[in-house]
Amino acid sequence: MSSFRINAVGDNNGPSIFGKRLKEGLERRGWNFNDNPDVNIIFAKGPYLQGKLNILRLDNIYFDSENTIGDTDRLNAPIKQAYNMFDRIVFQSEFAVEQYKNHLGPIKVPYKVIYNGVPTTFCKEGGGIDFGFVKTFMCSADWRTHKRLEPVIEAFKCLDKNLNYGLVIFGNCKHKDPHPNIRYPGKIHHTELPHYMKNIDAGIHISWLDCSPNVVYEMLACGMPVLCSHNGGTKEIVKDDGIVLKLEEDYKYNRVPLYKPPQPDMDTLYWGMQEILRKKVSDRPDLYMNRVVDEYINFITS
Repeated sequence: MSSFRINAVGDNNGPSIFGKRLKEGLERRGWNFNDNPDVNIIFAKGPYLQGKLNILRLDNIYFDSENTIGDTDRLNAPIKQAYNMFDRIVFQSEFAVEQYKNHLGPIKVPYKVIYNGVPTTFCKEGGGIDFGFVKTFMCSADWRTHKRLEPVIEAFKCLDKNLNYGLVIFGNCKHKDPHPNIRYPGKIHHTELPHYMKNIDAGIHISWLDCSPNVVYEMLACGMPVLCSHNGGTKEIVKDDGIVLKLEEDYKYNRVPLYKPPQPDMDTLYWGMQEILRKKVSDRPDLYMNRVVDEYINFITS
């Protein structure tokens, strides 16, 4: 097998950015991207190609009990169809595996957890922007309520003002706190992010029930220890290179009001923001796309 197709390759969201990185990685190994492939790699939902090897890549499922962005069952219907039809499945985390088992039933085909990865431009070496603080935190997301930006800001504002700590918030923020030590660079193209991230001391990602966020790979690769929640798949990426906080009760793999997340325990979050600056990131070759491409090729050809 040497030709492939991926249905999501672009710059507009996390899955398509990763899809573009995977496409480029496979092409560097001599694989040919075309519309009549040997291997059909579909992100979440898409056509099954008869006579081909069809691989479904799955991150999180829709599980909002309040149907905020649409009827959850209807949104899941094409994903469920692919889940029950495709030849093999790649999950983004063990958390995702449990989500699908609990929401859509047993996995009936061979599957593998293959974590995401980033280009080697995300690394500790090289210069970056100096934001002018003694220590700098960062967080980044498409800011919606379940990403829990407001608690991060409130915890940051409680830190000792004499320490000259800063918080850099990437992404589009509708409501910007005017605190003088908070910076809002906006949405930065992913190819430019390493220049912004290499001088930052710690990453914060306490989003509720994220599956496998690209930004956490990017933070760790740039040498940042990461503060995250114990719920979701983020802790699987962070491992020992950060602090995993119990900010709320254990998630039971049920439907929940996703866009009305629990308020994180603020004392725990405040403690974590102080402690995370003591952590160091180990050497993590598993964070890079070379490892990801190897795992995809091994899974495809096995």
